[in-house]
Amino acid sequence: MKWLTKLFGGKAANDNTPKPVDEQALTLVVRHKLRPFKTAPGGDDEQFVSTAGFLTALEMRAAGSAILRLQGADTIRKAAHISLQSELMQGKMPFFYKDQGNATVFTTDTHLRARDIAAHAAKLLDLKQVSLADAYATALHDLDLDMKAFAELKKEPGFSYNNGKDVGQVFEIGADEDEYRSIQPVLRRKSPGNQPS
Repeated sequence: MKWLTKLFGGKAANDNTPKPVDEQALTLVVRHKLRPFKTAPGGDDEQFVSTAGFLTALEMRAAGSAILRLQGADTIRKAAHISLQSELMQGKMPFFYKDQGNATVFTTDTHLRARDIAAHAAKLLDLKQVSLADAYATALHDLDLDMKAFAELKKEPGFSYNNGKDVGQVFEIGADEDEYRSIQPVLRRKSPGNQPS
């Protein structure tokens, strides 16, 4: 481009194309970012993150990334939502949920273990989706101070806990919508007679 500048004068236009990323170096950085969440203590000190808060932080991080912005931050949020929703509904993740007496639980009304989201990001690294894994890890760090310990959420009014293992005994998969959310898969509490005692 310098020869164009010499030929026509003036300054060359800014090149807004994303710079190539050293994926090997970024992979090491992401693994380092995920380590505190993957090795965090369990039990009463286990850290849980609001799913809605995480998805918002992820969308913001994707919007700030030159590479991920090309895919669309909203698209990345939706894909992460669907992926986490699938894991939760298959009973692969323990979760807290807003228990307001209704039978419907939207994924965005849950709190997931930070450790599980970090493990999800590690899977993205294995799939060579390094920039996306970095956005996951950075979003987790953004929410570090907003996370709540298991013991804290257990005492919080309006929240119930499901260990994930008995999700199929307590819930069935349905579909629902409300004024803020489009139709989507949800967990619907089974009638009391069908729940384990």
